[in-house]
Amino acid sequence: MSSANAVRVAVVLAVAGFSREAVALPAFPGAEGFGAPATGGRGGQVIKVTTLAASGPGSLQAALDVSGPRIIVFAVSGVIQGDITITHGNVTIAGQTAPGAGITINGRLFGAYNSSVGNFIVRHLRVRPVFQGGQGDQFDGIQISLNNLVILDHVSVSWGVDETVDLYEADNVTVQWCTIEESATTGHPEGMHNYALIQGPDGWGISVHHNLFIHHKNRNPAIANGPAEVLNNVAYNVRHGFVHHNPASGEFNIAGNVYIQGPNDSLIPFYFDDEDNFAAPDLSYYLDDNSIDDPGDYIGVVDNPWQTPYLHPTFANMLAPQSLRSTQPHVFGGQHIPVTTQPSTQVLALVTQQAGAFPRDVVTLRMLDELANGTGDWGVDLPNSLMDGLTPGTYPTDADNDGMADAWETSHGLNPQNGQDHTSVMPSGYTAIEEYINEVADGFATPPPGEGEGGSSGTSVSSGTSSSSSSSTSGSGGSGGGGPGNGHGKGHGNGHGNGHGHFTNRSAFMPEEDAANRPNASACALPATPSRDSAALVALGVALAFAFRRRARA
Repeated sequence: MSSANAVRVAVVLAVAGFSREAVALPAFPGAEGFGAPATGGRGGQVIKVTTLAASGPGSLQAALDVSGPRIIVFAVSGVIQGDITITHGNVTIAGQTAPGAGITINGRLFGAYNSSVGNFIVRHLRVRPVFQGGQGDQFDGIQISLNNLVILDHVSVSWGVDETVDLYEADNVTVQWCTIEESATTGHPEGMHNYALIQGPDGWGISVHHNLFIHHKNRNPAIANGPAEVLNNVAYNVRHGFVHHNPASGEFNIAGNVYIQGPNDSLIPFYFDDEDNFAAPDLSYYLDDNSIDDPGDYIGVVDNPWQTPYLHPTFANMLAPQSLRSTQPHVFGGQHIPVTTQPSTQVLALVTQQAGAFPRDVVTLRMLDELANGTGDWGVDLPNSLMDGLTPGTYPTDADNDGMADAWETSHGLNPQNGQDHTSVMPSGYTAIEEYINEVADGFATPPPGEGEGGSSGTSVSSGTSSSSSSSTSGSGGSGGGGPGNGHGKGHGNGHGNGHGHFTNRSAFMPEEDAANRPNASACALPATPSRDSAALVALGVALAFAFRRRARA
């Protein structure tokens, strides 16, 4: 690590209030990557949002304008009209606590443009801005351009004009289990600019894992600087998958992703467009177990896109020389929490089952339907109402107004008449309010197959263990240039088969979303959450592992 980067990391850790020597608790169970050590509002006050107004007493913006550590919970659910800015750091936004309908911001979400403002935990928010004129080149869905130590978890965001997610100069960021959806095709001064996510040349340390990128032309994602990891994501109906779009440096792990051609354009999974022409001495790429579903060009799993003959025709023009390829995953030290990964054959089922803000709204449900059926289009498609299919609920009884349901406090040995016991440290190591909001979030989606509170059956790419798995399933292949029909589609593993077949009928492996399937509050009186069937999810993963066979296209 350079001395400059060492200083940056030290500053980031100091903002969060912990030392390099002791790895803090993850932001919450399941938080992974560079942003996972964020503490958010741990140990601070609890602020309850009581109105959907864009500002004023009881609003989300008023809670964000308070300085000092704070955990924000929601006694209301529905749509907040207008932009929201995180003006002070050390904050946890617990969107999962909104009863019934969740929280939609019908506007943009900003982090203050100030490098001293950081340490954000943002969970289960939907961000839906609608461009109505102005500076299109500054109109992002989420703009956290200069902040540090940030984790976005189960966030659904759409309709950005410049970027849908802008992390341009952000340091130590995780974007996990999010849906990054249909960027706008109009409104930008450069013309069509429907781009997904960018981290620019002044950012450092980014983890992008288990996300759905859908209906974007480019930047799925664009990351300039390593250390960076792009793991177990699904990209559908994109032209470019991974790109730099800036001078590049550092180490990159790009593994276990799924790239699926859509109706709008041809597919280019990897394009290493380093504007410094690969001059950085530390530039290195580890790629492994990336699935490509591109009929006529290639259908199968790719470990080494540089191997010849090229498996996909675009691999002949990725720009980066093979000398920059690492045969082992890069191991990231410091406060980085390794990402648990699954084989790419399981990723489509996992991401479609679990990614995005819950309960899912009409926009995300449409995204999943279009992915399942191989349909959809670039550009904004506004629903009649952002509340379609969503029903607001009632926050459970909370007599002492500490953000925790009274019944939950009683069942966990706390006093529902003591408004200060939210800071009590539980056996898990988290404070009581953190444990409460974590349990609420855990009710939305089941963990991946084999994963529970005690760990996971997956592997960690950045711990030095490959996530790749071999397969001998064969498919008939296509006849497109450089595709399986020309002998370039060798089976993954021990040379079995002539290339993996196409995902046959993806809808068979997609979750059936029932936003109304929200059980009554339990004895612990957690806000009701959509149920998930663990056995069904295991079946999805197993079925998908055998699903590399030819799918008829309409």
